Amino acid sequence: MQRTSRRASVLALVITAVVWELVGRFELVGKGAFPPLSDIAHQFWIDRADYPAHIAATVHEAALGFVYGNLIALVIAIVFVQVPFFERASRGVVVSLFCLPLAVVAPVVGLAFDGMTPKVVLAALAVYFPTLTATTVGMRSVAPSQIDVVRSVGGSSFDVLRRLRLRSALPGFLAGLRVAAPGAMLGAMLGEFLGGEHGLGVYLLGSLGQANAARLWDIGIVATIVATAFYGVFALVGTKVTGRTVDTTVSTSISADLLAAGEVRGSTPIARGAWRVGTTVISIAVALIAWLGFIRLSGLPPTLAKTPSDLWRYLVDVPAAPDHRHALFGALFHTMWVAAFGIVLGLAAAFLLATVLSLRPAIAAGMMPFAFISQTMPIIALVPIIALVFGRGLTSTLVITVSVTFFPSFVAISQGLALAPRGAIDVLTSVAAKPWQILRKVSVPNALPYLFASARLAAPRALLGVILAEQFITRQGIGDLIGQARGELDYTIPWAVAAAVAIVSVLLYSGIGALEHRMLRRRI
Repeated sequence: MQRTSRRASVLALVITAVVWELVGRFELVGKGAFPPLSDIAHQFWIDRADYPAHIAATVHEAALGFVYGNLIALVIAIVFVQVPFFERASRGVVVSLFCLPLAVVAPVVGLAFDGMTPKVVLAALAVYFPTLTATTVGMRSVAPSQIDVVRSVGGSSFDVLRRLRLRSALPGFLAGLRVAAPGAMLGAMLGEFLGGEHGLGVYLLGSLGQANAARLWDIGIVATIVATAFYGVFALVGTKVTGRTVDTTVSTSISADLLAAGEVRGSTPIARGAWRVGTTVISIAVALIAWLGFIRLSGLPPTLAKTPSDLWRYLVDVPAAPDHRHALFGALFHTMWVAAFGIVLGLAAAFLLATVLSLRPAIAAGMMPFAFISQTMPIIALVPIIALVFGRGLTSTLVITVSVTFFPSFVAISQGLALAPRGAIDVLTSVAAKPWQILRKVSVPNALPYLFASARLAAPRALLGVILAEQFITRQGIGDLIGQARGELDYTIPWAVAAAVAIVSVLLYSGIGALEHRMLRRRI
């Protein structure tokens, strides 16, 4: 079976390469926007001397961000497990940083730091959440009976952590590193858009206006190869250390214990509601303290650093406040509806294709190389390529949103279908049920939680794609507003955009999470 899957994957790649060459050679997709592979390879040979310095700079920045981000994630995961109240109190900050697209964070980070620091900070922000999530889930997956054994011989909470939780978290931690590695590349390249002499992001930005499609494809392909190499290294490490291959994506499942986290067990609904309100208020307070702490630690002057009270005056008190609100909320509405539409399209296509191909495993195996590439390709490298092929209109933005949503969701949903309860399938098989009946009654219900989890994890990535498309293609929405602020040296807009997008993104994330939560509760 595994050999058949490999053959299908190789065959799919060969067919894609042949079709690509023919489509590019006969200019069947846009005039010169989709060059044949041979032309792309020739351009790479011409530019080969440029790449070592750019790759070295990006890899250096990404590696530093990767190390710092993952160390911070590991420490926070340990604190979360050891002190659950700290997790509830800081949940707003943690989720906000994950939901906030890096394209929105970049201008603020660029104001706060100079030199290589913004690139490292953005790379660290891109990697911390996958590792934090996977490690926390792994540490909490220890069986209560094992904890009771350690405590029965006088073991402390630290002994439980050292002997059980850290060992249990190792597979998830390594899986988180694998998923985080390409994210570090994305963060570093976005940081390079803020300025610099070397880096793949610098090279890409400098090539946008040269009308050289082959070079843009080369930069995108090189960035993907480097990110894939990072991914592959940690996949190999995970296999060697754990003795097995970890999942293609960080597990989207949530245990019953995690579902109950943050609740007061055995209390009345009113008490639980009051507890949630209290922890929400604390979480908001912690987020505001973190905001003010960041301003103080960065040492930014008041002209660059904007506090919550400054944003309130900007949007409410000053005479031009109505114009400011109209510009901000108008741009936000445009970005959000495009992102939401793209997410729905991407998830629907992923779910439909995954369910259909579950009946044809060989065809599904042929899709996996493209799913793998989609998880490692930095979005920033995808934007100019899609603009070349589909033009500078709304179509390109939707294509970007669907592309960054579809394949990761396809992988996760396919995992959900493949993990359908074997016993239930055997029961239906014993009564001569048809494959589509097994799919409808067992496999699809089992995959629904994976669909919701995919939506929750894909939403921030889709928002990032839309904002980047708006910055460099359509000149609309939040992306255009950020560009205008940079041109006008208006330092309040980046902070206002960051705050507004963070709030809306967290609400979107939480809404999808609530649906996921309800779905999983019904299944337990």
